[in-house]
Amino acid sequence: MENVLEFLIVFVQTFSIVIMVISLFGLIVPIFPGLVVIWIAATLNILLFGLNLGGGLTLVLLSVLTIIGVLADNVMMGAKVKEAGAPWSTLALTLLAGVVGSVALTPIGGIAIALGALYLLELRRVGEREKALKTVKALAVGWGWAFAARFGIGVVMLVIYVVWWMSI
Repeated sequence: MENVLEFLIVFVQTFSIVIMVISLFGLIVPIFPGLVVIWIAATLNILLFGLNLGGGLTLVLLSVLTIIGVLADNVMMGAKVKEAGAPWSTLALTLLAGVVGSVALTPIGGIAIALGALYLLELRRVGEREKALKTVKALAVGWGWAFAARFGIGVVMLVIYVVWWMSI
């Protein structure tokens, strides 16, 4: 019975690491909540296998990193679009179009719809193709920086989790 229990513990923890790594690479899709998925997997394991001082500190650290990563994502993309001159209403409609597109047409479709919506909204607002394309380019640059930040934070979260896991 003890061997079965040990096997289940190792299986659950290994499965969680696999989910975390997949989520890390899923961050390339802007609306995929990879950091949140990593946090959920780590939290469940900490609650199941190691809610002590080390587990609690690990959980707090992972929670803070998750919040920073989610905020960085939104701030970086939004800031670049705002730098290009788009109003908040355009950002909100672009986000809405991306979410609806992602639900209807998969995340890749959502990205295409968000970019298309941003272009059309800006073209309507400013009346110039070049300015509208500049705003779309700004969103793409913001997305690139946001991905780099999210990915880096995700790697740090994974390392912190593995260090905790190895210490229990």
